[in-house]
Amino acid sequence: GNWQAAYTAFDEAARLEPLFLPVIVKRKADLVQAKSGPDTVLAQVKPLIQSDKLDAALAIVAGAQRAHPAERGYDDLAAGLGKLKNIERSLGKDGLQATLDRGIQNGEQASRMEGMDRFGRRLVERLQALKTDCATAVAEARQNILDGKYAALDGPAGQVGQTAQQAAEKMSNAGIHYQEQARDEDKGVDIRGPFGVRVGKKGDRDKAARYRHIASTFEELRQEALRYSR
Repeated sequence: GNWQAAYTAFDEAARLEPLFLPVIVKRKADLVQAKSGPDTVLAQVKPLIQSDKLDAALAIVAGAQRAHPAERGYDDLAAGLGKLKNIERSLGKDGLQATLDRGIQNGEQASRMEGMDRFGRRLVERLQALKTDCATAVAEARQNILDGKYAALDGPAGQVGQTAQQAAEKMSNAGIHYQEQARDEDKGVDIRGPFGVRVGKKGDRDKAARYRHIASTFEELRQEALRYSR
C-alpha cells in the first residue's frame, strides 16, 4: 500500500491521542519491518551507486542476502550490481574510455605531422564515437539499476567484449598504417619523370622515427583494449 500515507496517519494519531503513543510507536516499527525488502535496500544503496561506490553497495546487499536467504530479490539486485561493476570497469572512464582517450591523442599527433592525413582524422572521429558509445552504455546500465531493471543489464554486459574488440581492431589498423608511413619515410618515394628524371621526394628519418613511435603506441593500446574483452 501507500507507506507514506500510513506513516502520516500514525503521526496524526499520536498527535490527537498521546496516550496511544506506545502502541503507535510499535505499529510504526512493524511498518518498517514489513516495508523492509529488496526495494528498500535498493533505495538505501542508490546514493552509493550514483557516487560510484559499488563495493559499498554490494556489501549492503550481501548483508541483506545473509539475513534473508530465501528472498530472490536480493540475489537479482546483487547480480545486477555485479554486472554494472563489470561494465564500469571495462567501459568506464578508468577503463576502455581511458584507452580510447590515449588513442585519440595519438591519432591527433599523427594528423599534425601530415596536413592531409585523412586517415588520422577519420581514426580520431571513430575513436571519439566509440568513446561516446562506452559512456552511453555505462550511463544506461547505471540508470537501469537505479530503476530496478536488472534484466536490462544483460545487453550492455554482453556487449563489453564486442566493444573492446572493435577498439582493438581500430588500434591495430592504425598501428599497421603508421608503420607503413614510417617505412615510406625511411626510403622516400622514388618516382621517375620524363626522360628518367627522378622527381621523388627524399626520405625523412626523423619523421619515420616519430611514425614508428606512434605505431608502437597504437600496438600497446591494442593490447590494452583486448584485456577488456576477456
